[in-house]
Amino acid sequence: MIFRSSLAASAVALALLTHQGLGFWREEEPEERQLIASMEEGDLVVQLKEGAPFATLRLRGARVPHVWPLVGPSGDEMTRAFPMDKGREEEERDHPHHHSFWFAHGSVNGHDFWHDPKCRITLEGGQPFARWVGGRFELEITLMLAWVAPDGTKLLFEGRDYRFGLRDGVRFVECESVLTALEDVVFGDTKEGTFALRTRPELRLKGKVAAGTILNSGGQVDGECWGQRAAWVSYEAPLGDHRVGLTVMDHSANLRHPSWWHARDYGLVASNPFGIHDFEKKEPGTGDFHLAKGESLVLKHLVVLSQGDKKRKRTLTADELAGLWNWWIERRY
Repeated sequence: MIFRSSLAASAVALALLTHQGLGFWREEEPEERQLIASMEEGDLVVQLKEGAPFATLRLRGARVPHVWPLVGPSGDEMTRAFPMDKGREEEERDHPHHHSFWFAHGSVNGHDFWHDPKCRITLEGGQPFARWVGGRFELEITLMLAWVAPDGTKLLFEGRDYRFGLRDGVRFVECESVLTALEDVVFGDTKEGTFALRTRPELRLKGKVAAGTILNSGGQVDGECWGQRAAWVSYEAPLGDHRVGLTVMDHSANLRHPSWWHARDYGLVASNPFGIHDFEKKEPGTGDFHLAKGESLVLKHLVVLSQGDKKRKRTLTADELAGLWNWWIERRY
């Protein structure tokens, strides 16, 4: 678990950004870079240098920031398009609060940031900003956010970094959130959260065109994975003449690692360190987490997008995923 007091530092950083008016900026762009980022109509687009799409960070008019589309190395979208695109017949229209790839929680001082349209996570201090980093990631996007209750009260300040990288035909997105309490805050014990993706239909276990399988770091499969603790959870499926994989990893320094997983057969995969009551059938409130005013909680996750031959059982084996998890946690960049 990473836990520190950083309200003053966050406030200074926000003030500096606002004062300097940096907005979206680039620092020391390397000529050999593989990724390009740009602002387009209020959203932030990440693509490969040759133009292949990678991810779009949706900010304009969004209740909570989310990434859609999220594109794997095969060129396929890896998450559900609904409700952003309502015209895809193969997709179910359940759970309209599932916005592709997002981060929220169902109880923050009793306010439901998972479902409630009146709870918002909003940009603070202007546009996102970007910098080029070396090593395992290439591009880092930073958002300054506020978690705002329906009455306008700001409960949390969040500094969120998205880091994008490519390695050996695999795409990575690391998401690190520093959540600083602006008043005493309780993250409530509920399964409705927290770091989440809703997969494309083929990665599901049930429903139209579903062909997926689930595997976690403990060797559990499919329906066995719901509510279990694991370092990672991986969805895979055949897609046309190839296979695709989407894996979500929980960092060893996170609160209560290994996390519990709200991993559903209809395509929701979410790391949730708070929902102990639901996952383990313990007393309500067992998973509550108290964050005092001025203190911060840091949560870090990695999304791994892979492809492979349709004839293979998996794009990445359990041993390969374990190796990737170790590689991720052992190095900063």
